[in-house]
Amino acid sequence: MTIQQAQNYINKNILLGKSKEQIFDELRGGSKIPDETIARLLKNVATLDARKEYKNANTFLIVLMTLAIISRILVGIFLFIGNGANGTSIVLFAFSVINVFLLLGICSYSSGFYTWIASLAIIGLVFQLIGLAISPFKVSQLIDIFFSFVIIYLGFYLNSSLFPKYELRKQKYTDDQGQVKTRSIIKFER
Repeated sequence: MTIQQAQNYINKNILLGKSKEQIFDELRGGSKIPDETIARLLKNVATLDARKEYKNANTFLIVLMTLAIISRILVGIFLFIGNGANGTSIVLFAFSVINVFLLLGICSYSSGFYTWIASLAIIGLVFQLIGLAISPFKVSQLIDIFFSFVIIYLGFYLNSSLFPKYELRKQKYTDDQGQVKTRSIIKFER
């Protein structure tokens, strides 16, 4: 079995409602893929239970990201109409395209996208704080800063909740012939 086949097997069985530990045991016995690789593949897939548990938070993040994308596109359009194609309007459109890509990732509960969203929100927050320090105060700046903090929190929170850390341990057991052997046991934090 290849790593891609193992990933497909994991995705299919997660959608069937199997636990990560159960899938680990099945793959460990039926493939030549190292246990650590199987564990990493499993870590990057959110279980059905986790998806159900964090559905509201994920939906809220999707709504916030959608609002952020729409607002950046509208601001970019107004800047483009008023000033032509300048650096600011181009950057706003580029961030919008990147955010649409990231939005698709969180809609499908894909690992890694949540950290990227939070990281880009941190970069945006830095620019917002610089803008707040060098330009006249506007209430809209505080709203943007608040949205950035919420997106940062949700990004890191959902990433750690949907894709928990794991511990891979070795355990001794006695097989059917009475021989003592060692096998890998995986335990996820949730």
